[in-house]
Amino acid sequence: MAQPDGVAEGPRYVAYHWAVILATPFLLLAINPNLFINPNTNVWIDAWVNTGFFLSLPDHLIVWGHTYYSTRLSWLLPGYAVHQIFSPLVANYILHLGFFYLLISAVYLLVTAGVNRSTAFIATLLVAWNPQVIAALSWDYVDGAVITYFALTLLFLEKASTSAERWAYWALATGAAMACMVVANLVAGTLVPICGLFLLLRVSLPHWRRAASIVLVAGAGGVATLAIFGHANWQLGGNWLFLTPSLSYAGERMWVASP
Repeated sequence: MAQPDGVAEGPRYVAYHWAVILATPFLLLAINPNLFINPNTNVWIDAWVNTGFFLSLPDHLIVWGHTYYSTRLSWLLPGYAVHQIFSPLVANYILHLGFFYLLISAVYLLVTAGVNRSTAFIATLLVAWNPQVIAALSWDYVDGAVITYFALTLLFLEKASTSAERWAYWALATGAAMACMVVANLVAGTLVPICGLFLLLRVSLPHWRRAASIVLVAGAGGVATLAIFGHANWQLGGNWLFLTPSLSYAGERMWVASP
């Protein structure tokens, strides 16, 4: 249950918070203009493969459709969409700044709902200025998308567990965000139990029926989201069962010793 925030709930106080949050990416860019764009390195090709998908997703589905690269549609589709509308440089910044804003907004709203607005402001700034988070949102690899979808999942779970009338809508949104998180990188499936634990902490065991209802509706939202991705992939020249390459790769690598 959120704690009272005293006088820290006035419109000017809230406006100040959002003004700082909105200004933060531009302050980061003023310090380092190279942020939010792929680094010039030949060590990792994954980020640049995603860049290719952004520029021409249908062509890359033909070449890379049999690999797990092609399955990360919750990141590839937004990237491809903005590149269809804007020039590559503008699209790049819209994509990366868009996900950055989604992340810090989700953190702010989550902590505001669960604790209070002052704590949320501090937590948001800690996330926004964290070097690892900045690095994740500054290239075309999927880790930034996973972090963002994870934060959105927790936010929607918080809303679903505390909302009396619209909990089902928030539960559907939870399932959609969780599906996007896992689709962005199948390894993010390891975060799903954490989301379940978060739900139990927010609802509590005596209200297990409420938690079960949220899980069932979230499951429907997740299945619907996967169906939408499958249809989009088919429309672009891929297969309905778009996750098959990732599942096959995971099955082959699951028992291989990690370096």
